[in-house]
Amino acid sequence: MPKLGFDHKEIILYALKRLQWKLEYTNIAQYLLPKEFPLTELQQVYEIVFAKKFDVRNFRKKIAQLKIVKET
Repeated sequence: MPKLGFDHKEIILYALKRLQWKLEYTNIAQYLLPKEFPLTELQQVYEIVFAKKFDVRNFRKKIAQLKIVKET
């Protein structure tokens, strides 16, 4: 992140933390993607927001259990 004035860095970091919290229990990620998307793109969103890699099989299993997306 570039150097920011005042408390802007703290504001951005707090917003990122809130997004991470929401991704744990809601389907808010769908609003960051087009109406139809592959699970690979959904996983990329999670990996960017959480700044870590997720195992493909475990990620797909977790998403299936949450029932937040449907197959097209």
